Amino acid sequence: MAGGGVIHQLLRRKLQSQSAGIPTLSFFTSKKVNEDAESVGTKSLRAFALLGAGVSGLLGFATVASADEAEHGLACPSYPWPHKGILSSYDHSSIRRGHQVYQQVCASCHSMSLLSYRDLVGVAYTEEETKAMAAEIEVVDGPNDEGEMFTRPGKLSDRFPQPYGNEQAARFANGGAYPPDLSLITKARHDGQNYVFALLTGYRDPPAGVSIREGLHYNPYFPGGAIAMPKMLIDGAMEYEDGTPATEAQMGKDVVTFLSWAAEPEMEERKLMGFKWIFVLSLALLQAAYYRRLRWSVLKSRKLGTDALQGIYLTSIEMDMHLSSRVFEKMCNLKTLVIKRRPYFTIPERDDFVKVHLPDGQDYLPDGLRYLHWYSYPLEELPSSFNPVNLVELNLTYSNIKQLWDGRKCLPKLKQLDLSYCKHLLRIPDLSDIPSAECIRLEDCISLLEIHSSTKRLKNLELMDFKNLVTLILTGCISLTKFPQISGRYLDYLYLGGCSKLEKLPPLSGLSSLTQLHLDNCNLREIPEDIGCLSSLIILELCGNGFESLPKRNFLT
Repeated sequence: MAGGGVIHQLLRRKLQSQSAGIPTLSFFTSKKVNEDAESVGTKSLRAFALLGAGVSGLLGFATVASADEAEHGLACPSYPWPHKGILSSYDHSSIRRGHQVYQQVCASCHSMSLLSYRDLVGVAYTEEETKAMAAEIEVVDGPNDEGEMFTRPGKLSDRFPQPYGNEQAARFANGGAYPPDLSLITKARHDGQNYVFALLTGYRDPPAGVSIREGLHYNPYFPGGAIAMPKMLIDGAMEYEDGTPATEAQMGKDVVTFLSWAAEPEMEERKLMGFKWIFVLSLALLQAAYYRRLRWSVLKSRKLGTDALQGIYLTSIEMDMHLSSRVFEKMCNLKTLVIKRRPYFTIPERDDFVKVHLPDGQDYLPDGLRYLHWYSYPLEELPSSFNPVNLVELNLTYSNIKQLWDGRKCLPKLKQLDLSYCKHLLRIPDLSDIPSAECIRLEDCISLLEIHSSTKRLKNLELMDFKNLVTLILTGCISLTKFPQISGRYLDYLYLGGCSKLEKLPPLSGLSSLTQLHLDNCNLREIPEDIGCLSSLIILELCGNGFESLPKRNFLT
């Protein structure tokens, strides 16, 4: 405020001197000259005003800094304490040395009323050492059975001894100053550890012009600069048990480490617990990210046909569902499509039990489909644009299908093909296009006329070569008249029962692993000569046929 008043007076004098120095102008002076003079005066006034504001700000900042220094003393340097890091812990050797400094230097004036001897066990001393240390003091206890107080040796549960009986005694012994308790000193002072270390090692002679009254000592880090406590840490004033040189800085570091531990003994456990929580929360975060990315993202999508959708499963549909022809157009990652009734093994009483309709046909199915189970598929064939190269299972039971598609398509990964009870089915794909087939079910396909064979030929007879097929079921295919020669080293079950128009069975010599052969009610007239070569055959059903002759040799041997 004083600086602002001085600047105001200077500005006033400057303006008065400028006013006095300007001569009286004539009435005929031009208007432009007057405007220029006014402009120059205004600019000068603004410049002086800005300068005054800057000086006032600097003076105010200096006043605040002076007030802060008067409250907390000189700003303390920041020291690299080894236990301050996130992964750091206390130096327990330093804690032991710091306790020794406290006992020999500080304990005569300063108390630590919140600390017990048992707190030192496992931190700085062993239990035996701590018990021996506690036994050196005399503790007033009681009353006894006679109602009198008594003294006893100290034990682990006892607090550190008090240097004075009460506050009045402490002030009397220290010239009116009251030595503070050191239990929480590093928490109770501004800048904590740095302040205590700077205070213990910051004693020096007062600068010129500064007078300190008798009984006080100059320390710039203490508020006011004058402190009643004399310098206590002197090089070589004590000897450490472990032989560490007892310099002033070393003693200051050790006793501050001890006081820091006394104020925060749970720091190491808290850090360990923090890392445990970080680990647990990290796992929870990874799990949440996984579910958000792979589970919940589908539920969050507003549209059904999104890239994230990978599976559709519909069962027990009890109401009409009409789907558009391109309902699956945007489901480019769809891998599983299941539309069936429950229970799936019950024969329906009517054809329209599963009421999924495609009134406009179907133009698209994703090429990435692996499992296609569509019970009672309503159309006569699958979309012509569908490329089934990734299909593993195809199940279209009780469907209106007449053929899967027009022309040939390769199904290199297909293992399960089930077209059972498709009463309108006329033909199936060329089986040479299904090299990985393991099970083919064509049960009760009453309109099926023939089975396409592969292009391989053996002695002018068509050969159907199955590399991986285990089960082939053609039961009830009453329209089937032609069955080509088959070959498959893994074929185990062959069901041809009820194929009443199948008049002749081709040679079966290539089926070395066949265990069950069902030819009941097939209206066969003769049995292939090489049926006796089926060395693994266990079950053979031939009832209901019109055999005219048996093989000349004993085929049952």
